[in-house]
Amino acid sequence: MLDAYYNDIILAGWTTALILGLCMLLSNVPDIPTYLPYIRSKRILGIAYIIFGMAISQFTFFDLRNNFPTVAVALPLSYYYLEGILFGMSFCSLLDRHYICRRQKMIDFGFYSGFLILAWSGALLAAGVMRTVMLICASVWFFTAASIISVRFFKIYRASVRKLDDFYSDNIAVFVRWLHKSTYGIIFFGLCGSVLAFAPLWGNAIFMSAGIVMFVYIYISFQNYILNYRNVEIAVEENMTSRSCDTRVQTVDLGEGIERWVSSGGYRMQGLTLEDLARELGSNRSYVSAYINSTFNCNFREWINALRIDYSKTLLAEQSFMTIEKVSEQSGFSTSAYFCRLFSKREGMTPTKWRESTIGGVEK
Repeated sequence: MLDAYYNDIILAGWTTALILGLCMLLSNVPDIPTYLPYIRSKRILGIAYIIFGMAISQFTFFDLRNNFPTVAVALPLSYYYLEGILFGMSFCSLLDRHYICRRQKMIDFGFYSGFLILAWSGALLAAGVMRTVMLICASVWFFTAASIISVRFFKIYRASVRKLDDFYSDNIAVFVRWLHKSTYGIIFFGLCGSVLAFAPLWGNAIFMSAGIVMFVYIYISFQNYILNYRNVEIAVEENMTSRSCDTRVQTVDLGEGIERWVSSGGYRMQGLTLEDLARELGSNRSYVSAYINSTFNCNFREWINALRIDYSKTLLAEQSFMTIEKVSEQSGFSTSAYFCRLFSKREGMTPTKWRESTIGGVEK
């Protein structure tokens, strides 16, 4: 029964990967310069899926575990490593269009070539204890390389989230959170693969079952990401235009300008961005962002939301019949749910509870 389940789940795994990979390659995306990084990432991910499906299919057609046990160890390690490189390139280039360069490709595939020599020499040429040692070393090599790729991605991800929080007043970083979750899934899947290459049949069957769920999740998330790709790209890509306006910036007193803007309630505009504020002040976004970070000791999103929360407290106290939804809207929040979450995090209670605890605008 276990053999039958193993064979079925392997079959489901490689057919799912192949189908999703082909869909990635064949699905339409606007063929305009703005979306070129997304198109490139999508193609890389599609190729990664197809390679994985083709590699896994070998276990269906050739019964490698019984007929070629050492190949059954070296092959998964080889395609897990290659998948790690391709997934890393796909995800990193979504957030940093300059990530994929000649130097990066030479580093990744140079080390991969060394790994292949070690793994397949151990599987096909070595014997006895030496074979085991070489395959274990190949597994450690893969584990180390996958860890390095993961750390590299998380650095790019954190930098991108900081840029998003420095550009948007709303929580746009939620649009890239799937990348964060997916990377943890890939890390778990890949690093477990370095161990499960030596594991019994049942372990690999469970492993592949979880892998199918992860493949589908990443595919759906990647396809949906196009809806928000442009918003993310605007914030994370360097705005060279804004950096070239220093002559104009020197004539602007940001402190006075920001004070006037806050007094006029400009922060209550929904969908507000740093670009909007910079344009209002006659400055550029790099200069304004640096001023906010240094003066208020927080990023743009945190600063705007603090102003909005303070204003909402005034409305909650003075407009007792105004609904929470209306307070949220008047304060500039995109949704009442987001407003309530931020309010509760800052004040330690919901807007409704805070209003109930306040009489005449003064907290009990």
